[in-house]
Amino acid sequence: MPKYFVFTSYIFRKSRLNELRSLCAFKILDNFNNVFVIEAGSGLVEKAKEANLIFVYSIFEVGDAVELSKERYLYGIESSVRKLAIDKDVPMKYECYDVNSKHGYSAKDIEVTVGSRLENEGIEINMENPMALAYSVLINMKCYSGYSLVYGLMKPFLNPERHYLKAYSGISRAELKLHEALDESDIGGKRGIAIDLGASPGGWSKVLYDKGFKVLAIDPADLNYRKLGECRVVVKKATDSKGAGEMLLKSESPVIIHIKSGTSKLHNLGIPGKACIVVNDMNIEATESARSVLELKDSLTKNCILIMTVKCITKNADKYLSITKRILEGDFRIQFCRVLPSNRQEITLFARRI
Repeated sequence: MPKYFVFTSYIFRKSRLNELRSLCAFKILDNFNNVFVIEAGSGLVEKAKEANLIFVYSIFEVGDAVELSKERYLYGIESSVRKLAIDKDVPMKYECYDVNSKHGYSAKDIEVTVGSRLENEGIEINMENPMALAYSVLINMKCYSGYSLVYGLMKPFLNPERHYLKAYSGISRAELKLHEALDESDIGGKRGIAIDLGASPGGWSKVLYDKGFKVLAIDPADLNYRKLGECRVVVKKATDSKGAGEMLLKSESPVIIHIKSGTSKLHNLGIPGKACIVVNDMNIEATESARSVLELKDSLTKNCILIMTVKCITKNADKYLSITKRILEGDFRIQFCRVLPSNRQEITLFARRI
């Protein structure tokens, strides 16, 4: 029977298992925090790609599994990869995910060593735009390896956190959450006015600014103006929110206008029906956060994209998600919800303005 390793949220244990059971019957062979190895029927990756999963982020098929020894650690990993049916004519990359590294090698060390040896054997390595992915997941001195064409995978990379770290500006690691969420929502060439709720310290505003948006950042706390130094930033008081909106409309280039206020004090942003995307990472209870979005709904275009993190005070994620959806559904069409690897303790909600 085929084996798979599954990336999930460690926090929501019960929910992740229930979601997986809705796809198939399975037997758990190994696990460590957010990754576990299962034995299940064939075609599980295809089933998962078609399902609207929340807690299971990605599933990769296992082609080989070996026990590792400290003396021949790298050799054991390399031998496992060599057993895979790698097509030498297909450009590929090799990735390693190590969930409990206590052996002196980083995942990067392993990738460089194994990747270089594969390249020496005539396998074409393409790190930027591969057509296939060879991978190893290391759990409890075991190596699980696999190989697949990229189009057959749920995700074109093994380790999302390292993938998105390339775009990290240094303001806040929360930036990684938004980079990941923007890829999931597929905003395409959409540009214009963006609203960032709970903007401090400015990481999400910076991401939107770099993508060409004119950003209205709303938060009573300061942004990290020093690290936003290369951006065009203007600070406004809550009493001048309409003036901030008018400035945004007149601007011909990306800008971040920071309104030092909470949403409850803002009655007129001066951008009626103009914002095409609103992002919300407010560090408050989920229902209050959702109501904050509704307070600004008159500033949003029809089909405006909403990306919002749902904070779960307890592990009863279904409860918080259900209430949050109910608050938003009169004004937004919920598209999907997902626990992202950069955001394992929260659920990211994606919706569009009706």
